[in-house]
Amino acid sequence: MRSPRQLGIAALAVAGVMLPVWLVGSTWMDRVALQRQWTIAGPACPIVAKPDRAVVGRRSPQFFEYQGIRFGRQSGEVSCVAPPEGHPLDPKSYAVCQFPAPVMVSVDTGQHTVIFQPGLGRRATVTVRRGEVSCVLAGWFKG
Repeated sequence: MRSPRQLGIAALAVAGVMLPVWLVGSTWMDRVALQRQWTIAGPACPIVAKPDRAVVGRRSPQFFEYQGIRFGRQSGEVSCVAPPEGHPLDPKSYAVCQFPAPVMVSVDTGQHTVIFQPGLGRRATVTVRRGEVSCVLAGWFKG
């Protein structure tokens, strides 16, 4: 028969092994969910050389920086995340931003600038992965 001290030590040893396993498993599942939730499909956003003033109006765009990328939007809110690039525990990530009604979105990666013009009342999701910029007319963020 084991003493209470031996049982306590055994319980601590089991907890010492199970806690990291639980943390890794939990982190893995959260990051897989993040990848799935922010992988958004839809038709491509229209790309323009410069915003059409008849669509965007006279108001200046609002700019912000996320993961070293400079984004501009004509109006509305934004929500951005950095899902994992490869497997869920890989520290590499990419940027995904959802705009519920941006009218226009500019993306400056430092290498090049792309301007999307989704238009009035249309949602847009912009992804910047390995320097490549894409935009789809879809999203679930409501702002």
